[in-house]
Amino acid sequence: MADLVKSEKPSMIRSWYERLTGAETGLTRASEGVHETGLAIRQVGESVLVGAALGVIDGKGGLDKRIGNRTVPIDGVLAGVGILGSLGAIAMGHGDVAHDFRNAGTSAATVYAFRKARDLSTAKDKVSKSKHTSVASTVHGEGDIGADIGADPTNATTSETSINSESDARPDPVREAVKKAQKR
Repeated sequence: MADLVKSEKPSMIRSWYERLTGAETGLTRASEGVHETGLAIRQVGESVLVGAALGVIDGKGGLDKRIGNRTVPIDGVLAGVGILGSLGAIAMGHGDVAHDFRNAGTSAATVYAFRKARDLSTAKDKVSKSKHTSVASTVHGEGDIGADIGADPTNATTSETSINSESDARPDPVREAVKKAQKR
């Protein structure tokens, strides 16, 4: 009788109960933790690869590519491909691949949202600054040295020149929009 009580194998009732309730042993929980850690490392790696690829594309001409008469955001397209690829992989029964597509898509969507929020914020700042400029700077363009009426452009200081050259080096969404409107 003592041998029945000390049996290493769980009883049939105990096995049935564990299957229904999802009760796990300590070893099962530990192996799931290791598995989840591996998945997290994999997701970070995918995010780094997507970010690096988008950074290279941005460095070689920007993430907005002109195709015909439309501008296509490469990061936005990649986000859409990731989401659609994830749905397609799930439909075909490839769950592990769906995670990869989803991770790539969400990483690209993050970059896209960041860029568009930055552009919107910059455009709003430029508009609010342009409302407070003088007539002369509005006529001659914001940031021109000596744009004020009667100012001598030869008296520009080195610090003014460096500030203006830095601001002119960055793309300006408001100036681009004005140029497009003037072409129409």
